Amino acid sequence: MSPTYIAQTPYGVCTYQQLSNGTLKGSIQFTDLSGVSAVHIHSAASGNPILVWLATSCQWEAGVAQTTPLANAPCCARGSSNPNCSLKAPPGTPYTKRASYTTFSFCVPLPEGCTGETCPWTSEGTLLNFHGYDFQYMKKGCPSSGTPGADMILSVPFTAQS
Repeated sequence: MSPTYIAQTPYGVCTYQQLSNGTLKGSIQFTDLSGVSAVHIHSAASGNPILVWLATSCQWEAGVAQTTPLANAPCCARGSSNPNCSLKAPPGTPYTKRASYTTFSFCVPLPEGCTGETCPWTSEGTLLNFHGYDFQYMKKGCPSSGTPGADMILSVPFTAQS
């Protein structure tokens, strides 16, 4: 059996295992998510790919990801087909305002073209990331104050537990 990987943070504890078929199966027990706009796990290699979205917010979904104001907005709401919207959470991702003190389980199948040790999260590890609200987003069709960006407030590597 593969080891359990864990990331402990002030916002919650997340664990997962990589099953023999490469699938990631795990859960996060959230604590207080006040001030958190988005939570996800991604490869430690280069930040890509995002493996699983754990929580999001309306502001994150309407956020401006690029460093050029308005380059990624206002077309990044859920359901958008804008190809530049690579940082939006998929449907079914819980909202941070309702996720405090809840548990969210996830199962991520092995992506196409990835086999065991060649997957970046196997060879390079994984990070649990929390983003705040200090970024520009679209509000009623107008950009909010703040600057485009991700407002990373915490990034914690997962460690193997025996």
